[in-house]
Amino acid sequence: MDNHRENQELTKARGIVSMIAQQLLRSEAPPIEALKRIADQSRQAGALDVAASLYRRISTVAPLDARAKFLERLLTTGSIIAADEAENPIRFRHLRNFLPKTIHSQILDKAIAALPDFGQAKVFRPEEGGGIQDDVVRQGQVHKDASKFGKLFLERVGNALMRENILSALGVTQNAEWKYELQLTNYGDGDFYGPHRDNSSAENAKRKISFVYYFRRTPNSFMGGDLLLYDRVNPDSKTQPSFTRVSPEDISIVFFPSNCVHEVTKTIVPSTHPRDGRFTLNAWVLIS
Repeated sequence: MDNHRENQELTKARGIVSMIAQQLLRSEAPPIEALKRIADQSRQAGALDVAASLYRRISTVAPLDARAKFLERLLTTGSIIAADEAENPIRFRHLRNFLPKTIHSQILDKAIAALPDFGQAKVFRPEEGGGIQDDVVRQGQVHKDASKFGKLFLERVGNALMRENILSALGVTQNAEWKYELQLTNYGDGDFYGPHRDNSSAENAKRKISFVYYFRRTPNSFMGGDLLLYDRVNPDSKTQPSFTRVSPEDISIVFFPSNCVHEVTKTIVPSTHPRDGRFTLNAWVLIS
C-alpha cells in the first residue's frame, strides 16, 4: 500500500470508529465487548479523545475493569498511580502548547536554516561498531549537532518533569539525578523509523525516559509521521500487536519510557522539500 493510500485508509478508519463510538455512547445499554473493541480501535487509529470517552463508559458499565480505568485516566489527565499493573498499555504523557510561540518559532527558523547541516539518520548497532545507515529500519535526516537548539527547550523539559510528575508516572524516582541527550530530526517524504527501543544496548542503557517535541511550518504541509507506542514492553506474542497512536501535533511533546517499543509511521510530504517535513527534537533522560 502506497503512502497516500495508507493515510486515506487511516482517515477513513478514524471516521468509522468515531461514528460507531457515538452510537455506542448514546445507547442506554451498550454491549461491553463492543465498547472495548471500538475503544481499542479508536486508540490505534489516533482518535484518543473518542477512545477516552469509550473507556470512561466501560468504567461506568463495568466498575471493576481496571484496564478501562487505567486507559481513561491515561488519555485524559495522564495521572498514573504506582499500583497500575505492568500489563497495561505503555504509560506516556502528551503535553500540548509546550513552548511559547516565540521560542517555538525561533527553533523552527533555526532548524530550517540549518537544513544543509543534516545528514542521513543512522541506527545503533554495537556489533557493527556503532551507528550505521540502514534504510530498511530507518530513513530520515539528523542534524550534526543539536546542542545549540537545546538550552531553552531543555530548561522547560526539566520544569515539566517535576511539575507534571512525569518521573514517577513513568517509573523513575523523583530524587534521581539526570542529564540529557538531544537529537534534531527532519522526516521528509517517505521517511520512517521501524519498531525499536531507545535503550536496547549497553551503550544507551542509561536512557530511562524518551521524549519527542514536534514542530513544523504553518499551515501543515505533511501527513503521517505518527508515533506508535506498543502496549507490550517485550512483545513476544504472534498475534497482532496493539498500540496507542499519537499524531505529531505542532508545539506538543510526548514523554514515554525508553524501553517502550515504538515506531514512526511513514511521512508524506507532497512538496518533497525538507522545510515542509516533520521536525522533532528527540531527547532522552539519562540516569545512572
